Amino acid sequence: MRRILAIAALVAGTAVSGPVGALQSTLLPQSFDTPVFLTAPAGDARLFVVEKAGRIQLIDNGVVSTYLDLSGQVNSAGERGLLGLAFDPDFGNNHRFYVNYIDTSFNTVVSAFTAPSAGAASVDIATGQTVLSIAQPAGRDNHKAGWIGFRPTDPGRLYVATGDGGSGDDPDNLAQDLNSNLGKILRVTPSAGGGYSVPQDNPFVGVAGNDEIWAYGLRNPYRNSFDRLSGDFWIADVGQNAREEVNLELNGAAGGANYGWRAREGSVDNPAVPDASPAGALDPFFEYAHGTFG
Repeated sequence: MRRILAIAALVAGTAVSGPVGALQSTLLPQSFDTPVFLTAPAGDARLFVVEKAGRIQLIDNGVVSTYLDLSGQVNSAGERGLLGLAFDPDFGNNHRFYVNYIDTSFNTVVSAFTAPSAGAASVDIATGQTVLSIAQPAGRDNHKAGWIGFRPTDPGRLYVATGDGGSGDDPDNLAQDLNSNLGKILRVTPSAGGGYSVPQDNPFVGVAGNDEIWAYGLRNPYRNSFDRLSGDFWIADVGQNAREEVNLELNGAAGGANYGWRAREGSVDNPAVPDASPAGALDPFFEYAHGTFG
């Protein structure tokens, strides 16, 4: 039986200051269907588990129930699926949250849903509104990223992580293509009725490149986090054959960073492609070679 270890201090995006006391854990005997993410809105003692096949499961005082079921709208083959969940910073008042998934037409979709109340036990799928949709390369089932989140120091802006769309070595070099939203971090302002607007301080507004792009040169930034105290942005980009990397964007950065993929994997040139390392590409904050930790 699959089990999930729920540790409050490790909920995505949590930052802890000062001395840390003994951690308490609860081991739940509930069987989850490929859980891929765990989070909660600020101030809520409940936990929300994202299942790859399309359900969000609610854990309330040890009892598990289905909060939202999107399985009829989700393609979960390969690395596709329901991949991300983020609660609006004002969830306590507006009851809105956002999900990132691959739909049955193979598109990346970010949708907003509205719960009947902040403490509701389930959400009506009919409240869903599409914020954005991105076409994925045909026939490629990997590198779909999926993380979404709100920066505590940047109210109202939703950050969306996208992979290069697959397959190996980013054959279309989409991560470096500023006319593609794949292999990127996007930054948008969701609109109340669906859709979004582009913040005018995004780095490619008014110049060549898609306005939504905040950062680029990423392979598959599957899991990321904002420090809740400082607003610093930690980007964990999944490597290919050689290295794994964690990139750091300090709070207050102007955006536009290039993290080097596909020409580089971590700080190392990718021997599988002829591309020169992009000028100004940033080295990871931390990286390690495959096999380093067994």
